[in-house]
Amino acid sequence: MHTPLCCPLWVAGSPELSHHIHESCLAFLMRLCNGYARLVLDRPPLGNQLRKTATDVYHLFSSVATVGTIGVSGFYCSTLDLVDSDYAIAVGQGAVTLASQTFHLRPDRLCAPAVGLVRRDLQTRAPGVYVVKDGVLDGPLTPAQAAQKLGPLAPKRGTI
Repeated sequence: MHTPLCCPLWVAGSPELSHHIHESCLAFLMRLCNGYARLVLDRPPLGNQLRKTATDVYHLFSSVATVGTIGVSGFYCSTLDLVDSDYAIAVGQGAVTLASQTFHLRPDRLCAPAVGLVRRDLQTRAPGVYVVKDGVLDGPLTPAQAAQKLGPLAPKRGTI
């Protein structure tokens, strides 16, 4: 009989905090909610709710995660992304290419193109890559400049 590696919380009966092969469901939930929250900042109610979901998951399970083994590492990576959530948004006709180039230089960071519903507030700016650090927008930059300004993912002082 096949047993799924991950299933919805209402089916599993308990949340998946640890996973030794893939990212756990809770880590995945935190990472996606935090990432999408940054992409819809121009729509505060939705962005705020997504960010709140990510931080709520952290607060609910962080004390349990401290006694986990290597399988909890995905949870810790998603937590680090909550604390250090600097990211890059590419704007202009070549936004997809610019975002891809930036991501290849800094794969530990969120790098996305401002197209469609993503950051409509930035889509009219000059072409280039914009780095968002601590809520402050810096750009337009080249992918190399943006990658340098982003720096490696690292814990910052403060709390979630």
